[in-house]
Amino acid sequence: MELYWIYQHLPIAFCIFAFIVNPIVIFLIFSERSSVLGNYRYLLLYFAVFNLIYSVANVLVPLVRYSQLSLLFSCHH
Repeated sequence: MELYWIYQHLPIAFCIFAFIVNPIVIFLIFSERSSVLGNYRYLLLYFAVFNLIYSVANVLVPLVRYSQLSLLFSCHH
C-alpha cells in the first residue's frame, strides 16, 4: 500500500492546525501580565512565530521520497 497521501496531505493539515493554535498562543502571551511570564514570554513568542514560518515552508517545499530497487552493490573477485 502506497503511503504517498501522508507526505502530501499531512503537512497541510498541520499547517492549518498551526495557524489555528499559534495565534491563540501569541494572544495569550501578550494578554498575560509581564510579571507572570517574565523574559520567558519572548522565548514562547519566538517558538510560536518560528512554528508558523516553518509550517508554511514545509507546505511550500514538500517532502520528496526517492527509492531505487537496488541500492546495494556487491563486488566479487
